[in-house]
Amino acid sequence: MRFGTIVSIPDRIMRGVAADVLTPTGAVIPATATLEEAEQRMVTLGTSELYVLSADGQLAGILPDYEVLKLRLAGELNRRRVSEVMSAAEPRVVSTTPIAELAVSMRLSCHRRLPVIANGRLIGEVTRRNVLRHLHAAAESSDAQFTTSFRESEARRQSLGPPRFLKGAGKAAASATDRVDGRV
Repeated sequence: MRFGTIVSIPDRIMRGVAADVLTPTGAVIPATATLEEAEQRMVTLGTSELYVLSADGQLAGILPDYEVLKLRLAGELNRRRVSEVMSAAEPRVVSTTPIAELAVSMRLSCHRRLPVIANGRLIGEVTRRNVLRHLHAAAESSDAQFTTSFRESEARRQSLGPPRFLKGAGKAAASATDRVDGRV
């Protein structure tokens, strides 16, 4: 397999939607806030970006820490509003986006996290770590189920003895061999 190739993952592992793996986020700020307020919120929450909400609670954009740093160094934090420097909140996903689609999207892009929207409102975020954790747990569960099922079927098979068409085949084969060798 070449590096970077996306392999086919069984459907049973890829089941689920964004809402199943999202993390609720408090990393939000109103679009009308000052950049000084945004800087304080980023430092307090220990996050590298804030989701910007419009007055009606809709996701308006994303404020990355590099914009705040740039304006801090220029001495302009207290003069600017978040809405003036935020980036568009694209891409975004809806809560019903399949995990398979999330995994591929995150694999092919540089996004570490994506905002999750339901009814136009931000309900959380999905991170690559969340998706990877889900896929890992599903694969382990699937492997464990297969192993348990295999062991159970082997135990059942052994308790029943050899299949009917093989019963006595060992004796018949031994008798024929003995006859050829002249022992019988």
